[in-house]
Amino acid sequence: MVEARRNTFKSPKPDAPRLLAYDLLTEVNRNEGYSNLLLPAALSASNLEDRDRNLVTELLYGTIRMQGKHDWVLSQLSDRPWGEVDSGIVDLCRLGVHQIHEMRIPDHAAVAATVEVARKRVGESKASFVNALLRGVTRKSIDDWFAPLREIEDPVTRMSIQYSHPEWIISAYFDLLK
Repeated sequence: MVEARRNTFKSPKPDAPRLLAYDLLTEVNRNEGYSNLLLPAALSASNLEDRDRNLVTELLYGTIRMQGKHDWVLSQLSDRPWGEVDSGIVDLCRLGVHQIHEMRIPDHAAVAATVEVARKRVGESKASFVNALLRGVTRKSIDDWFAPLREIEDPVTRMSIQYSHPEWIISAYFDLLK
């Protein structure tokens, strides 16, 4: 009987808003697309309800906005240099971390939904890696992840990570304040 249930279990399908957000994020990051042009066109072509459209919008814009902050967390977890990780995995993990740290989505739901998108878009083995990284993210609070920032002496680097802004912008602000 247990064997019969295993054979009939089907993994849940990834939801349309997260699939669309991932596809758009990939287009922006890999093909130099402009999110402000891609998103309205994609939403117009979709049959998503308003609530799902809002989710896609926050996932895309929020993930892009907080990319530096998310990469800081993920680079602490990955056993490989973060710059060498497959671009599909990077985008998926950023989406997952955004849901975990920046949105009011329960950790288990954010991880499960992101892993389902990973299965659909990048395959089972890469989805396992995404799952491992995102579960690692959920093991600590956001404050615990950013505690090591206090040890970074260079204020430009520290603020760049903390506020997810490029270092050149932080430097420009410092120069203006002198």
